[in-house]
Amino acid sequence: MSSPDKVLRKKIAICHIVRDMQFLSRVAYDIVANQNNRVIVSLATNALTSFMVYESARFIRGSAPEYLDLANVVLSEELTASRHSVKLFDGDEAGYVGVSALFEDGFLQADREAFIESIGFAPLRAFGVDLGLTFLGGKLIYTTNALQFNLGLGPGAAYQKDSGQRLMEMARQCSQFATSIGSATGITGPGGSFVGRFDDSMFCARDTVASTFYVDLADPALADGLSASLAAICGMLNTLTLMIGLDTSIDNGPTVTKLHFVVLWHGVRALAEIQAKFGEFLSPASKAALNQALNLGSAAVVLTDGDNRLRNALVHYGLNRHYPVAQLDPSRPLFGLVETVYPSLDYFEFQKIVYDATSRLAEVLNQWLQISPTIGRAAPRS
Repeated sequence: MSSPDKVLRKKIAICHIVRDMQFLSRVAYDIVANQNNRVIVSLATNALTSFMVYESARFIRGSAPEYLDLANVVLSEELTASRHSVKLFDGDEAGYVGVSALFEDGFLQADREAFIESIGFAPLRAFGVDLGLTFLGGKLIYTTNALQFNLGLGPGAAYQKDSGQRLMEMARQCSQFATSIGSATGITGPGGSFVGRFDDSMFCARDTVASTFYVDLADPALADGLSASLAAICGMLNTLTLMIGLDTSIDNGPTVTKLHFVVLWHGVRALAEIQAKFGEFLSPASKAALNQALNLGSAAVVLTDGDNRLRNALVHYGLNRHYPVAQLDPSRPLFGLVETVYPSLDYFEFQKIVYDATSRLAEVLNQWLQISPTIGRAAPRS
């Protein structure tokens, strides 16, 4: 028989999953309600939401089989790969070396072959472009390289005939899983989300050449693959601060706060790794930018947990004996996890620290990378 503590920890995990899936259900509803005009919104936010579907289904299958009827989503290859993108250098690509190589030898090379080297008449290749950038409010939301990474597509997979169908299937899986839990808990249909604030006409798209774009980005000492990784981090942070972070719903607040923390956690770790490996080779301006980015201030208290306890609980849902039950409560905003891991903080203090740190880090990267919405040429609207 399970102990009362173990029962409570499992209840917290299930409540956590339900709350996240209710958020995703509201997002999916708002996207579908005007899906022809919210393609960019859907694409931009996928990297920050797909991991929740994957990890929820994984937890239910392993630890809560009584809910298996809600976890019948097929974890596709794209969904499995996509859930790692939010982890950046901490995913399955062997740290910064693997991620940098995936961008440089994978996406950048495949895109160049598809859009420039495929031009039959060689002199016309000088007019070819192989990189798209999407902006909101003058700030980068994603590059097409980062988008493929975020969506779990392998190099060149975006140009296969069935790529659109596969992406639609992944979106359907996520939506079906989220809404099935929403239905089981009585939360379906319109509930309001940040999606209602946006449509595709609010975004600006530009086309350029990756080889010239990345060589001038950030610092000459960084290889193109690392520069592409920095652009991906910057886009994730801007998506949070300019889009998802505008969600003011009380019901959605804990999940939005969780997303800020997870992206902030991995973004800071990625930048720290770049500083440690390449800091001595960088220009003074780049060194100053990284120092500013990693001067965590009040956020240090929530980003220096050596045991990764809050990060692991928010990403993987499951709780073990390292989470004392005294502060756990299904009715609290993040179930008492903040107070359990950081006894000196309550949820609302934690939320303010995380939001402020995310906005600050996004602004530092925007200033460092200086990615202009006037770069290259205007991309045609589909």
